[in-house]
Amino acid sequence: MSRPQRHRGVRRAFRSAYPELSNGRRDTPIATLLANTCQEISVGKESHIIVSNAGKRAAYQDVSPAPEQSQAIYDLVSECCLK
Repeated sequence: MSRPQRHRGVRRAFRSAYPELSNGRRDTPIATLLANTCQEISVGKESHIIVSNAGKRAAYQDVSPAPEQSQAIYDLVSECCLK
């Protein structure tokens, strides 16, 4: 599977898992969340910082993910980045 196909799959998984963070949201901000999180992983930033940043990026309108959701988002994205 190509990287763009994996990224589309992660975007779909994000939308499915977090409808409150994605309903009405365009694909571009979700793709940016993915790209920025992958970039932080690739430079070796500490995981707790990446998790926090992923949560901030995932926030949408007046909804922010809970800490365990931020961790799950990091886990979802990191699987795609490491392949």
